[in-house]
Amino acid sequence: MQNWFIFALLALIFYGLWGFFPKMATLHLDAKSIIFYETLGILFVAVLMYFFIPGKINTNTKGVLFSVLTGIAGMVGTLFFLLALKNGKASIIILFTALYPLVSVLLVQFILKESITLKQGIGMVFALMAIILFSS
Repeated sequence: MQNWFIFALLALIFYGLWGFFPKMATLHLDAKSIIFYETLGILFVAVLMYFFIPGKINTNTKGVLFSVLTGIAGMVGTLFFLLALKNGKASIIILFTALYPLVSVLLVQFILKESITLKQGIGMVFALMAIILFSS
């Protein structure tokens, strides 16, 4: 089995947990509290990585900027995700928000000029159709 597949499988599992745990949290806490405690979890992982993964922390200005923007976008997205979970069905909300790669793919296409094949475009349309069918 190739390394990328193992890493992708682990990412899939942890992203799945990331989608599930917030629903459980919304049964007991408000969004502000969840974001606070989630941030503690993020800091815990950051500290572990700092001490247990070899190498230094790099400081390229553009890289730092986009990293900080990643954190901001992720936390703001998480806030809206939690508000949606508090007020709606987790099964629909988790699937709907899991379409976020469509936004990334479109941005990459228009900003970085990466091309999307016809087959990939059709796949994106099918993904949208799937969420429409699932939520109706």
